[in-house]
Amino acid sequence: MVKHHGYFTKCRSLHRKNVRDRGLPGLSKFLVDYQPGNVVDIVGDSSFQKRGLPHRHFWGKTGTVVAQRGRCFEVAVKDLDKMKTIFIGCEHIRINKDWQKRQEQKE
Repeated sequence: MVKHHGYFTKCRSLHRKNVRDRGLPGLSKFLVDYQPGNVVDIVGDSSFQKRGLPHRHFWGKTGTVVAQRGRCFEVAVKDLDKMKTIFIGCEHIRINKDWQKRQEQKE
């Protein structure tokens, strides 16, 4: 057969989940309400490839939610000395814990 050059061919093992992490996450991941200005971490979940899976280059980076576009979110991320805009599904982001602690201390 012909060797295919798809998205997952060069990084198939990187997108693989651990044995205990396999399957779909709980509903609480989808019920988080992200607002513009929230600081989020980009954590790619390989069990969802269809909607807004970010490129591997952006996994582990921190960005700011700019707006909501349909079911995805527009996130501004600093890449070297440039600001880049990425469209990410809600299953691939989570609120930054340090930012969340600072917000709670202000209140």
